[in-house]
Amino acid sequence: MISTLKDALHENIHNSGVPLKQLADAIGISYSYIANAGNPNLDEFHFQLRHLIPLIRATNNFSALDHIEHACNRVAFSIPKSSGSNVGLTNELMEMVHGLGELSRELQKALEDGKVNRMEAKDMEPLLFDLVKHCMRFLQAVTVEAEGTK
Repeated sequence: MISTLKDALHENIHNSGVPLKQLADAIGISYSYIANAGNPNLDEFHFQLRHLIPLIRATNNFSALDHIEHACNRVAFSIPKSSGSNVGLTNELMEMVHGLGELSRELQKALEDGKVNRMEAKDMEPLLFDLVKHCMRFLQAVTVEAEGTK
């Protein structure tokens, strides 16, 4: 189980399927540096954050980034690349995610006192309806996309 950033780095480095030597070359660091970075038992070793993004890109393993997001009570996900006719599909997905983010922020404000009162619930109602609207538009865009690939 990943409980620390060091554990997440270990997951990124040793369980990505990319050999350490190849990983070190891709990031531009030494083999020993990458091996030490992935060792959770080396408390005195500190992985430089400037290497984190190249590490994630080289391994396509998001364990460290997921750990950071979780520690900050946030969530992240990949945005699909699109071109041509399916750009609308990605746009609808982003609208849906934006709506979910707005609703999440409103709920967070409402829960500051530990409960949601009637007024706060009423304030969230339009956000919920917008989210449902965006979900239905996304469903329609997916259906249209699927129909075009018969």
